[in-house]
Amino acid sequence: MGDMRAPPGVSRAPTWLPFSGTKVRCYVMHCYGAHTEVQVAKITLAKAAGGTKADGAITASPFVITFSGKESFTLARHDPDQVPSDEVSVPVTEGWWYVQESFQKGSKTPYSFDNDGGLAADSHESPTASKADAGRYGTTFRIDVLTKDTRPLIACYGDSITASSGATKRQHLRYPDLLGKKLNLPTINLGVNGNTTQYLNGYYIGALAGVDAAVIQIGSNDIRGGWVKTLADYIKYATPICKGTQGRDGKIKVVWATILPGFLDKPDQEELRQQINQWIRGNSMGADAIVDFDKALADPKDLSKTVAEYKKEDGHPNDAGDAVLAQAAAAVIQKLLAKPCSVSGKRACSANSG
Repeated sequence: MGDMRAPPGVSRAPTWLPFSGTKVRCYVMHCYGAHTEVQVAKITLAKAAGGTKADGAITASPFVITFSGKESFTLARHDPDQVPSDEVSVPVTEGWWYVQESFQKGSKTPYSFDNDGGLAADSHESPTASKADAGRYGTTFRIDVLTKDTRPLIACYGDSITASSGATKRQHLRYPDLLGKKLNLPTINLGVNGNTTQYLNGYYIGALAGVDAAVIQIGSNDIRGGWVKTLADYIKYATPICKGTQGRDGKIKVVWATILPGFLDKPDQEELRQQINQWIRGNSMGADAIVDFDKALADPKDLSKTVAEYKKEDGHPNDAGDAVLAQAAAAVIQKLLAKPCSVSGKRACSANSG
């Protein structure tokens, strides 16, 4: 169909679907207590051309996602956080897919997502896609794929480190992407920029069928924001997250990650980070394994700093840093998944994972 670009009033977002399947279910939501009604005219899913890069082109007619049999729907101000679509027959193949949303004339979208997931900024303007690196406006936040793929599935939870805001956009170079490549296993990115233990504990870990292992990286924003002031605070939030994740969908193997450096201007927060990391390494929470992201990226000459070539100016890991995180996680998960894992037949992908 050539290179289809989104006109005003339409948003396009690429997402990497890590396995093939026969049906999909999309979930739409307001974000952070939306205060305005959103009128969606249509949501479609279409395969991107090119395979490894999201270049704006699609290869065939898009598939329409319906809600209670209808293309159009309205998200009222107080609708539930998650609204599921119908199960729609879509011959999914691994690779980049585009979620395209069109809105009723005059409708305003209450928020936007960046290209690789997570909240970017509030907006009340009609969405456009005139720039290659434009923000992703819209309502779709997750896609479930019904599949017969029997390989173990890995889910990566966390904040902007997992969402990988420092990685090159739309190149499939975030650490969960690279982790999946190293292990040749479907891996989904459920990181959210700005995420905290409170949000993860109370909301974000939903029922994801078929997940065999979960990497959880969380805590930097808790320390910076002052929500976690002591080691006891972190323990109070982290332990239920670990136990709750292990108890979902059978026995999910939980890999808990240490917190990266990044508190040079706040010595008391750096001291707290070190205390929390020591507690994580001791694994009193009962995780199935620990991955030491801190050790992987910390400068041996100054453990409060990240190795310069592994980070961007804002402190987030860059492509090289993400590659190191992926290598560290892969070594741990290979040991965990040495034995066969149960498979439920349904896999879940975040629509913000591209």
